[in-house]
Amino acid sequence: APFFAHTPDAARALKSCCAPGATNPSQSTPREKQVPLVPVSVLQVIRLSRLPRRALSRSLVRLTRAWIKSEQAETMPSLLRSATSCLLVVLAACSASAKRDLLATATTTTTTRPPPAKSKSAVTTTPTTTKNNTTRKNVVMDIPSNNSPVVPNGEEFDAPLTLTPEGFKSEYVMINPEVRDPKNGKPDFKIVAVHLVHVPGTNTYLYMERPSGGTRNIAATMNMDTMVWTPVTTPDGLFCCGHTVLADGQVVVVGGHQYNAGWAYGMKSIRLFNPRQNATLLNKTAEMSFARWYPTPTLLASGKVLIMGGTQGVGAGSPRNYKYEIFDPEKPFQMPMPQFDIDPTYMKVVKQNYYPFNFVMPTGHIFNFCGRNGRILDAEKGAYLSAVVPFRPGYAHGQFPYTGTGAMLALDPANNYTQMEVMLFGGNNEQATVKGNENMIAGRWSHRMRITWDATGRTYQFSGWAEEDMFIPRVMGDVVNLPNGDLILMNGAMRGLAGDAGNGGDSRANRPSLWAQLYQPEKPKDSRYTTLDASQVARLYHSVAALTINGTILVSGCDRCWKLHSAVPSFVVSPIRFEYRNEIFYPPYWYDHDNKPKIVAINGDNSTDSILQLDFNEQFTITWTGFTDANPNVPVTGVTLVAPSSVTHSFNANQRVVILPKVDIDLATKTARMLTPPNPYIAPPQMYMMFLLNGKVYGPGRWVHLVDKRGVAKTGPNGVLLNPQ
Repeated sequence: APFFAHTPDAARALKSCCAPGATNPSQSTPREKQVPLVPVSVLQVIRLSRLPRRALSRSLVRLTRAWIKSEQAETMPSLLRSATSCLLVVLAACSASAKRDLLATATTTTTTRPPPAKSKSAVTTTPTTTKNNTTRKNVVMDIPSNNSPVVPNGEEFDAPLTLTPEGFKSEYVMINPEVRDPKNGKPDFKIVAVHLVHVPGTNTYLYMERPSGGTRNIAATMNMDTMVWTPVTTPDGLFCCGHTVLADGQVVVVGGHQYNAGWAYGMKSIRLFNPRQNATLLNKTAEMSFARWYPTPTLLASGKVLIMGGTQGVGAGSPRNYKYEIFDPEKPFQMPMPQFDIDPTYMKVVKQNYYPFNFVMPTGHIFNFCGRNGRILDAEKGAYLSAVVPFRPGYAHGQFPYTGTGAMLALDPANNYTQMEVMLFGGNNEQATVKGNENMIAGRWSHRMRITWDATGRTYQFSGWAEEDMFIPRVMGDVVNLPNGDLILMNGAMRGLAGDAGNGGDSRANRPSLWAQLYQPEKPKDSRYTTLDASQVARLYHSVAALTINGTILVSGCDRCWKLHSAVPSFVVSPIRFEYRNEIFYPPYWYDHDNKPKIVAINGDNSTDSILQLDFNEQFTITWTGFTDANPNVPVTGVTLVAPSSVTHSFNANQRVVILPKVDIDLATKTARMLTPPNPYIAPPQMYMMFLLNGKVYGPGRWVHLVDKRGVAKTGPNGVLLNPQ
């Protein structure tokens, strides 16, 4: 708490804790002898927080001992009493050893004056039992927001506490899918989630890994309902491929690896996964003109797929790809595919163009960003717009190996979908690749930019990148869009780089960033981040996270995650190099069962097995009830669509949340009339998960299929939007 005392919410919390007349909460001290606390000086607390970690630890030990030994607390200096009153929250910034020293000091030095007990309003510890029968603790702190710990003087954050505000419970729970040989029923293979795709219309996920993953399989699906793996045959190497979903529910996998470990050369391959025809096969249909390692495929409004980036060989120094290609699912065997030049000035600054962050804008254009630089592209015309995307400032670069993560915020009809906001999180500084800097601390800052389409001037306006402190350093993080527009940031490391080290393939990073963080976009700047639960598992290079149909998050992956260090008590190091453990992360909103709305029917269809087709700009009716019997009359305030995830190497190429326009919502009959997005530029045609909102609380989703029945993407939209055709 002292580390964020400059924010309004925190200042109010500290002021209320240490205001004149407030009493020491120790239960063992008679009321008449309790000592009034002096007002805390925010400046003093900030000054104290700027001490190096070891100095801070030593200072706190001295402060604790002095407080315990003091016969007359009234004679203590103001700073001593102020720091003591905030001791519990300052502990969050101490190393584990310093915390043990403090606690030992507080309990063994003297019995003449016991230390203050933990206030009920300050810290509450509730043991919980996870599904794998391990005891965990959720530690919650009654601070409204922005309680994330900072890294004092560039040192990693080792706090053994998870600081979560009251009402913001969250939890990682381990899951263990069944792994059986289909021939004899005996335990069989496992898959490391280097690549993860949510198969549209299902609760099944496609996993893909590198050939050296330790098993004879490099692809499989995992069914979240049955917790059963199914092996998937692939014609060639998939490692470092790109992937996304298609409008008809198939998965397309492009590029991949060189010949390795018996797997054929796959760097030019186009493969389709069609679970409705054959759920055990990746079928190669064509080859690209260029080999691609680390490419990004992007589903366009037309249903075609933009394939950009990656190198023509494996690793830095390989020939770059100066062209992008367009795959047409209606012509799956087409060779060569249409190809266009990438802006040479852009290629000059981004160099390898590894996994560029590409987003379909509400105009149909592509926001193309890599590292610190971006462009706006009319993909199917091969034309770059003159609008100049602002350079990302600050500490962190976002491209491999400095890998950050990014996402687009929910698209909103309140501004007629003329605005989009892009966020970039963490990464590392370019100096981290300089010899001797390999353990450089990661960036702890995010950047957010609003982009507005000016229909009159037919141009884009940029707000510029607004920097915000995440408080926890993170390289190789993952970000997940929740149905309510909030974001969950997770995974990654606090030090180092993405990739394999030269010492036999171990991690180039250390100090795992185990805490998940909630980002609430609508809150005031510097109060948007909230620290949530800490994972037991390090998720560094080749880790993933994806939203599920019930609003939780599947967390998996990491194939260089042994030999790591963390002082967080929940951390359980992987015994081998390959991380096979899977987790489900429960965001805070998931626990509010009595306020969750549940879909009953869409256009009268109450079957959970069918997937209703909806056109663009089509009115539909949705009925609901309460998720539990305790509150059947739960209200609904909105409806959102969430695209299925396709994530690898810290970027989700298909992540998208669209808030739907309201016609009317009748709380008495529990019926809402809504409109689908006006055109496929706002929501490219595909299957989406539909969620009902009650404020920020959301219930389980249901699949719907947005289909461009009138061919809007082929003829161009009306109104203020561009016509990319």
